[in-house]
Amino acid sequence: MNFRNRILIGAFLILFAGASLAHAGERVLTEFKAGTQTGREALSHLTNKGVVTEFLDLSDTGVGKSVGFLIWREILTAISDQAGAGVIIAHMAGEKRVVDMLKANYHLSAVDIAKHQNSPMVLWGIAQETDDKIFISTHLSLIPEIQASDLSLNVRLKELETAVWKAEIPRTRFNFGLVESSRSALFKRPIVTKNRTELKAGPRADSQTIRHSKKNQLYQAVDMENEYFKVILENGSAAYLDIWDIAVPPRYVEASRTGTNLRTGPGKNYGVKLKASSFRGSFEVLNMRENPNGIWYQIRYNGTPAWVAGWLVRPRFSVPAVHFTAGLYRFRAGRFDEAVREYRMFTTFPGIDEVNTSLATAYQLEGSSALMSKELSRSGFHAFESFSEAIKLIPYDPAAYNLRSISWLQSNAPVGSRMDNILQDLDQALKLDRTNKRSLELFQKF
Repeated sequence: MNFRNRILIGAFLILFAGASLAHAGERVLTEFKAGTQTGREALSHLTNKGVVTEFLDLSDTGVGKSVGFLIWREILTAISDQAGAGVIIAHMAGEKRVVDMLKANYHLSAVDIAKHQNSPMVLWGIAQETDDKIFISTHLSLIPEIQASDLSLNVRLKELETAVWKAEIPRTRFNFGLVESSRSALFKRPIVTKNRTELKAGPRADSQTIRHSKKNQLYQAVDMENEYFKVILENGSAAYLDIWDIAVPPRYVEASRTGTNLRTGPGKNYGVKLKASSFRGSFEVLNMRENPNGIWYQIRYNGTPAWVAGWLVRPRFSVPAVHFTAGLYRFRAGRFDEAVREYRMFTTFPGIDEVNTSLATAYQLEGSSALMSKELSRSGFHAFESFSEAIKLIPYDPAAYNLRSISWLQSNAPVGSRMDNILQDLDQALKLDRTNKRSLELFQKF
């Protein structure tokens, strides 16, 4: 029996949540059997959804399950303001671990799970712990036969309403760079209960319940074991909270604004605590609250705790892949302004060391989003810069030149100059691939 069939025989627990401020969800036990998979589809009413699988754990420490759950929760936080989107987590039931069943064909099995869940994308990876360091390698696969639409750029000029210029990003698999972190950097953070929640004596469902916590209770997590965050209570004893029962804020948010109101509580109905004339930089998150009108973060500004609306800041998540994936959700939903911001967070991730093709695709998606964004479509300059960065990384890809050629349509340069640059890019694309269908179509349009 090969490894792929072995994983399909195992029992997986599928947890899922719709991306709404309520984070509505449920648990579904699904059987995956060799060649066939039974059990109902999670989030069957959604088309814009993704799967996160439990990460392989090469060090046999259990960190793979924790990393998978953390990334799942961070993606859910990242898209929590987006109606019609959802995230599924697939992992072994109870204390069983994927690592016991999988050490080969992990990618094929992850894709099989996504197909069974009718999900257009799946995030998977490997986590290894050595001494106090955790190394995380993350991968994302798109499922072409399930995607509702391809990753394409469509531009229509006002003066030529009947003409549409189109270019695609023909990539379906992304390998992200290795992330090195400590346990504390990953798991030490504030967490907030979503409802009345059990505090457990151990990191298992059958562990003794110490007490119940009320809704919106803030705790400081110090570590994570499997799907449970470890917290220290006021008497110094440890307790465990199931990640399903809590909201997981980012550890930091970033801002680049002026004249921002910071409030005494999580909402516009609270008074202004201080007005930040220059609200720029990275700020530690102390607390988070999910309200009907959006997420609010409590941050420390110049040493003073205060609350800021989530739409005024940009969350910084644990691994770059969270931003890339959140950007795909935005792109697929046509929320291009927000997609631009997510891909900027990806390309500016501290110490980023991404595979060239993945980083180039992020620039291509950023540029495409900029051109299709209502905010940014007045000028193609931002898109041109993004596409040019992509070409530096993958100068051998005709699609990169096709995309940049379209950005010249939105340029403020004289018409003659625009045409020269468009034709130069298309000529380069055709030198790389004389049969490239999209390059030929664009060349004929011009």
